[in-house]
Amino acid sequence: AGDNGGGAGGTTPATTSGATWTMMGGSAHNTYYNPDEKTLSVDNAPMLQELWTFSVAGYPPGSPVIANGVVYVMATGGTYAIGLADGQQIWARTDLQGTASLAYDGGFLYAHDQTAGLYKLNASDGTTVWGPTKTYTHMAADGTSSPIVADGKVLVGHSTGTAEVGASSGVDSAHGGVFDLLGADDAEQGL
Repeated sequence: AGDNGGGAGGTTPATTSGATWTMMGGSAHNTYYNPDEKTLSVDNAPMLQELWTFSVAGYPPGSPVIANGVVYVMATGGTYAIGLADGQQIWARTDLQGTASLAYDGGFLYAHDQTAGLYKLNASDGTTVWGPTKTYTHMAADGTSSPIVADGKVLVGHSTGTAEVGASSGVDSAHGGVFDLLGADDAEQGL
């Protein structure tokens, strides 16, 4: 379960509620750049103060997602929604675990879990809209690829870890690839 330390000094910048980082890399363009960030600089970086911390079950290897004043993070022990301004838990899904980053689009989150199941969740309360949709049926599929939402599609890569590089007997049947879900608002139609 999530646990946090609350506010820990400093002030919240005026741009906090408008901050967005909708998927790994920041957006479908994967630039890892926020053009709206005008406050931070090399000169004031040493003066930054921790505002809050939040503990998750397991560890969060992926990038957090930020939209509408909420931080969303998937960890090896669950998926969480956390208030950006105060670090308070909004909801938690300890049944939805993984190592990928989430993707946010239009009030929904897309999560690729550790079993290569893709979910669409209501961002407001974490409830499942649909899923899991298996993105790769190989027995070693691991769901480490982060979803990207672009042009009304949800894209997620295939991964089978060591089977792809020949460290197991699945080398002939395990291949990298991309799962394409047509229509982010529609039922599963993987290609």
